[in-house]
Amino acid sequence: MTQETNSKLTAGLLTGVAIGIGIALLDKNTRSMMMDKTKTTTGTMSRFASEVKENPRESKDQLMDRIQEAGNIMKEAINDLQSLYKNTGGELADKIKDVQEDSKDVVSTTKEVTQDLQDVGEKVKEAKEELVNNENGSGGTSPSNGATSGSSTSSSTSNQSSVNKPM
Repeated sequence: MTQETNSKLTAGLLTGVAIGIGIALLDKNTRSMMMDKTKTTTGTMSRFASEVKENPRESKDQLMDRIQEAGNIMKEAINDLQSLYKNTGGELADKIKDVQEDSKDVVSTTKEVTQDLQDVGEKVKEAKEELVNNENGSGGTSPSNGATSGSSTSSSTSNQSSVNKPM
């Protein structure tokens, strides 16, 4: 891995840890647990300081052993993470590309569906207007009112021609 990739990975990990801690501290129980752990750690550090004062050489040797062991564990963890990244890095990048392409397809399909729904809505609106116009037009003269059937037909024909015009 290049140094740039390592620095990006480290920055990403640290950002994730910081965000995780921030979210965890939103919970009251977590905050109180953290306060308790802080008090416990403070007590442990005080005892450790007392032991160092009483026997500095032995305390130093114990501390150095602990630090070396922790360093070895960290090296193993880093090596494991690097191996995992090498093994899954390409697969992960491919999956991310697939997700991006799928997302673009979903957005495109959504836009098409939205346009289709708008078209359907316009057609429904036109149908409603046609129904309203037909109801208003047929409520005029009827043969029982003494009008001739010819005048009724011409009135009906003129209503249909005005309805078929786009609005």
